[in-house]
Amino acid sequence: MTNASIHVRNMLRQYERQLLNARRLARYRMALRLAQGDVEPPESGEIRRRRLVEKVARELYEHLLFTGSENPVADSIRKELDASAGAHLQFQYTPGEAALQLVREGSAGPETVSPHEKARLLDTLWHITLAKVDETML
Repeated sequence: MTNASIHVRNMLRQYERQLLNARRLARYRMALRLAQGDVEPPESGEIRRRRLVEKVARELYEHLLFTGSENPVADSIRKELDASAGAHLQFQYTPGEAALQLVREGSAGPETVSPHEKARLLDTLWHITLAKVDETML
């Protein structure tokens, strides 16, 4: 073995020990802060994942679903909503109004959905979006 490779191995071994000590000290400091009540306990992986899923679902719900985006996930969510509603639904923002209109394509032509049914359908849409994002996220 050459002299340089021995130095490199020793340097890496020392660096590994320093990393282990730094991690141990960080855990010790966190335990002290928790014992003193200074910091909330860190979130578990499942809670962190659920928050991330909700954040992504909210972005998808607010920005892609109502704009008619050609996103494959948004398209599959819209198809699921259409299947649960029993008819093709369109999201429209009519000129002069800030509120979203839900229009159902029926046999008699397009008709605006009642406010009560709109609230129910939007709730269904939120649950479908949440489930789809949870299913497709790693």
